[in-house]
Amino acid sequence: MLRVRHLRATLPMRSGGTSGNTRGWRSSPTRGGTFGFSTLVSLVPEADLGLVVLTNGLAGGFLAPLVQFRLLELVYDQPSEGETLMAPFVEATIAQFAEIQGVLGEVDPQAAAPFVGRYANPILGEARVTLSNNELRFNTGAIGAALRPLAAEPGQPVPYLFAEPPLTIFPGAIVFVPGEDGSPMLLLTVVDQSGGEAVTYAYEWIEAPGG
Repeated sequence: MLRVRHLRATLPMRSGGTSGNTRGWRSSPTRGGTFGFSTLVSLVPEADLGLVVLTNGLAGGFLAPLVQFRLLELVYDQPSEGETLMAPFVEATIAQFAEIQGVLGEVDPQAAAPFVGRYANPILGEARVTLSNNELRFNTGAIGAALRPLAAEPGQPVPYLFAEPPLTIFPGAIVFVPGEDGSPMLLLTVVDQSGGEAVTYAYEWIEAPGG
């Protein structure tokens, strides 16, 4: 089984809403985000400076602190070192993306056609599954991504992974199974990378396209 790894860059600064210190520059960074998205808000009182960075790229979690680091280097007329510090983490993320792409198969339009429609989960809300030009997509309205299949064990439903940024390294998979009334049910399983139990969110079928 492919296990998605998550890397976190370690810069000479503190984060999480407390005061930090980078080369003697005092700042108050607060970071947050979720898979594929990251935010950073930082205040540098001594420079009368504030910074907000929002990202949704594959390596966005590394870009936000790098932007802060480089900005402080420019403000304090220091040589550029942040990019060099970040390079190994960005390269590792890109390599992981390539690894995931290498194990994904192509969508079988005939097999995927019954899954197309609108679904709902009481916690996560509604989602749509579409199929166009042999591309299967999962879309919640706020975010969407193409799905591509992994090889399944005999007799087991085919797992689909998110196949494009920003959700490419999302630690989970989607499978479609028959519901009680025969209509498809979408199961989104999220893997706990720290070794805890996986969590599965069941999306009930609402309607077919055009319903």
